[in-house]
Amino acid sequence: MGLGAYPGTDEQSLGMLGMHGTYEATTTLCKGKPYYTCLDCGSPSYIWYHEHESSNYWYVGDGGCESDSYYLWIADVPGAGDVAAVSEAGTWAEWYEGSGDYSPNSDIEVTCILPPPEPV
Repeated sequence: MGLGAYPGTDEQSLGMLGMHGTYEATTTLCKGKPYYTCLDCGSPSYIWYHEHESSNYWYVGDGGCESDSYYLWIADVPGAGDVAAVSEAGTWAEWYEGSGDYSPNSDIEVTCILPPPEPV
């Protein structure tokens, strides 16, 4: 299904058309972890690591490193290594506009084709 093919006015619409795409690790780190930027999303979108008081997370959204503006999140798995390994071990939660809250979505998949570049 192409971007925009699902009506944005439908009660099940997530309203997040711009974050689906191919993400590439940059040479920038966020909290010592790889920072990803979307190459072909409809709007600026990033994947970044976020340290929180009680747990650590990987976020997807338009805010970027150090931001609390995100549409998807998954709890970090200590020792997993990267966001793809975390994705295999856990379940992403996605913002659902209709409920105004995050809901688990086991259909979300993150795959790293190449390892992230070494920090410079």
